[in-house]
Amino acid sequence: MKISLSFHSYHPLSELEELGGYALKLGFSRIWLDDPPSEIDTVSVAQTLFESFGKSVAIGALNAQKWLSKADWLKKLNREMTIALAPGKKTRSFKELFDTLMKLYTTTKALGFETLLACQGPRLLAKSALFDGVLLNFLNVDAVKWAQSVSTNKRVLCTAPSLIYDEAGYTASDRQKLINGARLVRNEASSFVKNRFCGIEHYAVFCDVKSASKMLETLRIMGVEEVVLAYPQSRSKKLIRAASRLLR
Repeated sequence: MKISLSFHSYHPLSELEELGGYALKLGFSRIWLDDPPSEIDTVSVAQTLFESFGKSVAIGALNAQKWLSKADWLKKLNREMTIALAPGKKTRSFKELFDTLMKLYTTTKALGFETLLACQGPRLLAKSALFDGVLLNFLNVDAVKWAQSVSTNKRVLCTAPSLIYDEAGYTASDRQKLINGARLVRNEASSFVKNRFCGIEHYAVFCDVKSASKMLETLRIMGVEEVVLAYPQSRSKKLIRAASRLLR
């Protein structure tokens, strides 16, 4: 099973290059870039990093609502890059969300990209066989097990805000960033998912290296192909080093 890290695309490029390069040297499989709802040009950032790190760079997940009108920008990207697509704001009807997703998916596939569906809700998971795989917004074992049971796509990758620590510990700021990230993921989940998985612990990973190792082994046995540890795990070299102990 691959273990990767996810970074915020709006952070300074020099920081992304330094920390991303450090992570790859330690043995992480890939560096993923998330895509904020703001007008940050995640595509250009990803291509710049690709020029340094090659196909070890992936995007997860592009906001379909944000990028459908700018789909031509995707032509900038090297076709070896993996892209995950997310539906965007859930204020619209499911049909509108899904139609937007499929329009952008048609573009990414025509351009030759491996394209994953980033989601956690049952209605999208039921249609996930249309994509090249699923990037679940869970690392919690129970939540992943449930998602696998309703997904029509058996190729599963998982991501969640993560704070895995070793003897060097973590700061109060690290923990607050984790809580903020978990709340954001939970807020963006469907009502069905939030009712089934109420606790914030379902949407984040907060544990020491030993406990994380056991969790990842369970996910590996369940057939998860890749785990993407999201911010704040990628926030500092200290936290990246702590997570790198999972690679041994």
